[in-house]
This record gives sequence, C-alpha cells and structure tokens, in this order.
Amino acid sequence: VADVASLQSLVNASKDLLNGKYTSESLENLENAIANAEAVLADSDREDGAISNAYADLVQAIMNLEMKGNKAALQSMLEKANEILANADAYVANTIAGLADAVEGAQAVYDDDDAVQSKVNAAVEALTLKVAEARLVGDVDGNGTVTTDDSAKLLQANAEITSLTEGEAASADVNGDGVADTSDA
Repeated sequence: VADVASLQSLVNASKDLLNGKYTSESLENLENAIANAEAVLADSDREDGAISNAYADLVQAIMNLEMKGNKAALQSMLEKANEILANADAYVANTIAGLADAVEGAQAVYDDDDAVQSKVNAAVEALTLKVAEARLVGDVDGNGTVTTDDSAKLLQANAEITSLTEGEAASADVNGDGVADTSDA
C-alpha cells in the first residue's frame, strides 16, 4: 500500500525521467501524473485512497513512456539517397524511380521529434531498399563502380560470348540510345 513517503519518493524519481528522451505525448502524461501526485501530497484533506490512486497513475505513466527513436542510420541513408538524387544523371533512370518519394517519406520521419524507433526503422528499411536499387550508368556488373571490367563484360556480350540481364543491359547503355553495344564500351 502506497504511503506519503513512497509517493514522494516516486515523484522525485519520476522527475529524473523528464529529460527529453521520450516522446512529447508520453512525457506530457508523466508530467500530468507528477502534478496530480504533488497535488495529492499537498492536500491535507485528501480522500482515502488518493495516495494509492496517485501512486498507481504515476507508475502507469512511467510504464507508458515511449523512447524517441535513434535516427543515426536514417540520417546516413538520407545523405546517401540525396547524393544519388543530386547526381541522378549518373544512374539508370528506372533504378532510381520512386527514390525521391522515399526520401520525402523518410525525411518526414526524421523531422518528427516524436518518432519512435519502430517508425524510424521502417523509414530506414524503405529508404535502404530504394537506395540499393540505384545502379550507376556503365556499372554492368553491378558492383557499384564503373571499371574496365564493365567494358569487358559488355564487349563479351556483344561478341555473344555471354549475355546481359535486362538490368545489366540498362546499365551498359551509357550513351542512352536504347542499345548496349560496342559504342557504349
């Protein structure tokens, strides 16, 4: 059973949680519970059970605190996605289709001070999948860089030694004429 001393102790401990690590709505609930508990403590004519009710409300508010999400990974992915969009001409157009929309959605989560970790993680995942689809023009082998290996692969395909997948052919079409041929190599 809660008494004055235990309620006062819980109020004091609760104040240490008002540090900005939690969402504003859950902090507001805690602040209200603290204010109510302090009012009960200050009321010498309090009703029976008021201390127990205030204690229970304060415990519930603490249990319902929601931690703000860590946005470091989201920031990193936003930087990479914006870098790709700033150099869009260097990428195969259909591989970056929808990236701007994904950036917009992720930016909204990043800008939300009360975004919880699950929301941040979902934004990171969605943006990462779109960034992973981006393919450089000329990057025939899909390793993220354009090297002589890419030219060699294209020349082998033109000599009918190997064949290119649809994605490889789109990357190989460096001059944008719709055909991956020796002029692109």
